[in-house]
Amino acid sequence: MSTSIKGATVVNTIGLLRELVGRDTLNMLIEYSPPEVQQLIRRTIIAIEWVPADLWALFLEVLLKHLAHQDEIKFRKILRAICKRDFTSQYRAYIQGASVLELIDKLPTVWSAYFNSGALSVGSLVSTNNNYSISLRLSDFHGRSPVYVILLHAYLEQLLRLVGAGDPVVERGHDQQRSGIWSCEYKLQWT
Repeated sequence: MSTSIKGATVVNTIGLLRELVGRDTLNMLIEYSPPEVQQLIRRTIIAIEWVPADLWALFLEVLLKHLAHQDEIKFRKILRAICKRDFTSQYRAYIQGASVLELIDKLPTVWSAYFNSGALSVGSLVSTNNNYSISLRLSDFHGRSPVYVILLHAYLEQLLRLVGAGDPVVERGHDQQRSGIWSCEYKLQWT
């Protein structure tokens, strides 16, 4: 199965990078990318189209290597900015007026709005003295790169902030890949 990602986030990524790092640095990042990624970025991408996730992963890997210098925390910061743009534009309806628990209930649907592969399942809510936690599991995601495991981590961090979670923390368990199929556990905590 060939996994795809929605074009909206590709468009938002390029637009945000143009603003954050400038046209010259963006062009340098594009030049570091394989020719097929350069062709993708230089053509008109429509927000509702599906883009091959393995192809887009190559550009995300360029960002991790050349913009974040292999620093996952810096990389997640960039991804959180992209997420914020996604959810203040095309995907705004998913979080508009949502509480943390309403967002968590919507996460499997949000995932399928972005990707045509994999699934997010939500565990049981644990509540102790106004501290909350819940586990999520990404399963059956077809792809060659672990970059989407990191992307989901960053998006969960940002989405919790966008819906007003107090002191949000996302912990990622060990990701697993078997025959090109990824899975990973996440623990979300907030007050």
